[in-house]
Amino acid sequence: MSAPDRDPGEASRKAMVGQGRYLGYGLAAAMSTLLFFLIGLWLDGKLGTTPFLTFGGAFFGGAAGFYNLYVHLVVEPEHSDEEEVR
Repeated sequence: MSAPDRDPGEASRKAMVGQGRYLGYGLAAAMSTLLFFLIGLWLDGKLGTTPFLTFGGAFFGGAAGFYNLYVHLVVEPEHSDEEEVR
């Protein structure tokens, strides 16, 4: 018997979907850091507390981005593995 015909583009499409997913996670982490940095910079300009809110915003945005990465890359795969076992 011969092996079933497979679409050679299928593996390529799966790879692109995976790359897009991880690129999105990284972009979300970077954008949250940038957004909170800019919010802190704006608030520092309004309140005259430079550079405290700028650094605080950047730190908070970075922490939120890291948490988002952690949830998507560590917690969700473990949770899906547990469901498959049941």
